[in-house]
Amino acid sequence: MCATSKCNCSELKTDILGRSVSAQRRMLESWSSFVDRTSHNENFKRVLESSQPVHLLAVVIIILAFSTLIPSDHHNLEDQGKSTFTFFAYILATSLHAGAQFWMTFISGLSLYFSLPRHAFGDVQKVLFPRYFTFNSLLSAVTLLTFTHLQSHMDWTLRHYIQVGALLCCFLSEALSRLYIAPEVVLQMKKVRKIELTVEGVGQEIGRHKPGVLASCPEYISTYSVFRKLHMKMAIVNVFTMACSTVHLLYLSQSIKFV
Repeated sequence: MCATSKCNCSELKTDILGRSVSAQRRMLESWSSFVDRTSHNENFKRVLESSQPVHLLAVVIIILAFSTLIPSDHHNLEDQGKSTFTFFAYILATSLHAGAQFWMTFISGLSLYFSLPRHAFGDVQKVLFPRYFTFNSLLSAVTLLTFTHLQSHMDWTLRHYIQVGALLCCFLSEALSRLYIAPEVVLQMKKVRKIELTVEGVGQEIGRHKPGVLASCPEYISTYSVFRKLHMKMAIVNVFTMACSTVHLLYLSQSIKFV
């Protein structure tokens, strides 16, 4: 009887897991199909060929970000400042943002770099880079907006402006990096790989860069140099945003009281 119950329970878990994975796959396939149809639309292509939409989006982001610094009306805002949902969104966004930064920087990136061939590692990074900065910029935006909302019922002091400044810099850095740096890094990565594929064995090394005969190829050296500079800019932005998050977390830790 017990063995039968365990068997049925195991089958039930497997069935639930299988269904959930199938549902996720269908969702991703539907989204991929939508993106593919949209990307092949002629009007959409003409829009993407111009850099103006990106610049416009950047201006909108900057305006929205700096609007958080405009003083709000302090009347009847005490209840809003203590909103449970707003506080939950604030804590969730802050924790997810810090966790994503730590995982991507110290766990995922290093583990994959020292475990996978360089080209395989590049394939992973081409997918992760845009999503990482998109995800983090959204989370930092939520953190910034909810923090200012939670503090809107009180008079701001220097500690509030320091935190808002750190969150503002974090959001702007991640959003603008997603718009300008990440696409260029992926583009240069593809160019480097295209050249490396002409030489057998290059790109299969693990945990190091070994160009082989390409070390004497001017085109390769130039392309790889551009990629490294852009990648360094992205790394600097990531370290800077982690520093901004740390500043906010330090102030947050001072305000937590355990009863």
